[in-house]
Amino acid sequence: MAHPSVEAVVRAFLASVDRSRPGLVEGLYLTGSLALGDFRPGRSDVDFVAVTAQRLSATDVTALEQAHAVPARGPVPGGFEVGVDRAALHDWILGNLDGYWRRWHTTHRAPLSLASLAALGGWATAWGVLGVSRLHHTAATGEIVSKSAAGRYALETFAPEWHPVIEEALRLHGSVTAPPAAPSRPLRNPFARRRAATDFVAMVVEDATSAG
Repeated sequence: MAHPSVEAVVRAFLASVDRSRPGLVEGLYLTGSLALGDFRPGRSDVDFVAVTAQRLSATDVTALEQAHAVPARGPVPGGFEVGVDRAALHDWILGNLDGYWRRWHTTHRAPLSLASLAALGGWATAWGVLGVSRLHHTAATGEIVSKSAAGRYALETFAPEWHPVIEEALRLHGSVTAPPAAPSRPLRNPFARRRAATDFVAMVVEDATSAG
């Protein structure tokens, strides 16, 4: 059972689509942190995959954009075949790392940019460190995991010198089961934390893309 706030979003989304384009959405499935058991109310996105009865027209797209807000319709997951092109998935991950995440590193590291100023907060550390760790894990294993699991994977995969920033990202994400510990001394300085997070992102991007 999804979180009550998610169920409300789902009901509202489907009602809106059904009013404007009846019969268009045949299936709606929650993905991302919800499917992986890592949903954080008020912080996580409500990600979904919608199955439509036909190829979308411009009018359909407009209707979905207007209703966009998320699964709860269609056959039970696991009851039908889902085609996965692992080579295409791997190529997409490498492209995302080489494109989006390289730009993320550049903009969040650039002096006096709005992104670099925003990166002084904790959100950017959690998003960056755990985000690239998820992609690295999928590139290496073909499996999709939550941000929490990606952080644990990163602790097992990367050198101990990176552990403080990984642990800080997990703390900021709320992924620790014990009461949150204070940041390690070097990461109490937001500038040092930003530098550690952006260095980690650059390292993971290079590690994954160089391996191919």
